[in-house]
Amino acid sequence: MKNQSHPTSLWNISVRIAPVLQPLYKHIFESLCPSVSWDEDPQDGTILVEGIFVQEEIPPLTAQEIREKVEDFCSACDVTVPASLVIKEIPDRNWLKENQQSFPPQTIGKFFIYGSHYKGPFPEDLFSIQVDAALAFGSGEHATTQGCLRALSDLSSLTPHACLDMGCGSGILAIAMAKLFKAPVMAADIDPFSTNTTLENCAHNKESGLVSTYLGDGYKVLSPDQKFDLITSNILAGPLCAMAPQLAHHLNPQGYAILAGLLENQADDVIKAHTDAGLRFIKSYIIEGWSILLLQK
Repeated sequence: MKNQSHPTSLWNISVRIAPVLQPLYKHIFESLCPSVSWDEDPQDGTILVEGIFVQEEIPPLTAQEIREKVEDFCSACDVTVPASLVIKEIPDRNWLKENQQSFPPQTIGKFFIYGSHYKGPFPEDLFSIQVDAALAFGSGEHATTQGCLRALSDLSSLTPHACLDMGCGSGILAIAMAKLFKAPVMAADIDPFSTNTTLENCAHNKESGLVSTYLGDGYKVLSPDQKFDLITSNILAGPLCAMAPQLAHHLNPQGYAILAGLLENQADDVIKAHTDAGLRFIKSYIIEGWSILLLQK
């Protein structure tokens, strides 16, 4: 719960980059910020990517500490921090609420994703999921989340006995699996804000009975004998490749994996890491320059 004596700190983060780098830095910013925008400079063709970083840490992070967070995400994507990076504090306001209300409901595959502000009708033939824009990644707006939801929809005829969402963010994929398959889902993340947000979203969606959350570093939160019939992991290409052997170990024979958080030009590396670990590539979903992969053991 937010401590009222320490108001939320809001920061504007921006970089000016070449157009070819726009999808990558858009993803990095969306991993840090609940709202990201980008615009082309008509004079030189560069792209200005901006994000609003919202934090409630006590004591609040400094500009240098926020810069280090950006550097960590850039390092995970194997890119350097642009010299154009600017971090500026902005006046506090009820920005998060305004941001939540700006997201219209959307239909993605078999799912209807909406925010708590939505008061309209709900489609009877879809699984409705309430997820607000928040600090944890995953409100259905990003192409990688949309691709994962489409892939899950294509697997709707499965009857998995246990599912895992590795890097659960807001919990949207864990909730989607619980609603779609009526099976137990384990949602794991290294970020305590993500696991807390997942718990809250599960309660809002009445899926607390099927979804359990675990805080820890990747597959280290699992016991060696834990197995799953379906694993989703929407993180980054580097960690996906590094964890491929662990994913294969915890995936049952004939089980499926949905992997996201990678650009189209990173797909071959991620596919190879997982085929080397014993999975076979089935198909990819390409959305706005991002690849979402479906594989089977």
